[in-house]
Amino acid sequence: MNSKIKSILKFIFIMLFISSCSSLHMLTKNYDNCQTLFEFGEYYDYVNYCSEYAENDIMAQWHLANIYRTNAVGLKNYQKAAYYTQLAATNGFPEAISQECSDYRFGTGGVRQDNERAIWWCAKAAAKGDDDAVVFIAEQNNSIITTARN
Repeated sequence: MNSKIKSILKFIFIMLFISSCSSLHMLTKNYDNCQTLFEFGEYYDYVNYCSEYAENDIMAQWHLANIYRTNAVGLKNYQKAAYYTQLAATNGFPEAISQECSDYRFGTGGVRQDNERAIWWCAKAAAKGDDDAVVFIAEQNNSIITTARN
């Protein structure tokens, strides 16, 4: 089968798949389908759909945080990145908790450096097995002990 026929068949298959839904938005019944929109290149629909459900969907919160943090689709916005990272972290998502730890340690991701908040988030991250957070907490404890001794 030549490549032109393969391309036509692939196109027909995709069109049949898409047409089986009244729109691409019918594909978006849960977070997993956000990824489908992304793969189809429907980036703004992807962001809009995930934003719509992010208040109740921890994976959407985390994914939006990363989109806004990394400029994945030309939408770099540290304020929104910080908002969605904190939302996902507050809801217990381990990667978001680790990110909060890092952001407050180094003043990245739309937040100011804040050692107290860094310790708080890093303690949570360490409890979830984040090795970098464990090291940071140990360093902070050593610093406190050294200061107390002097």
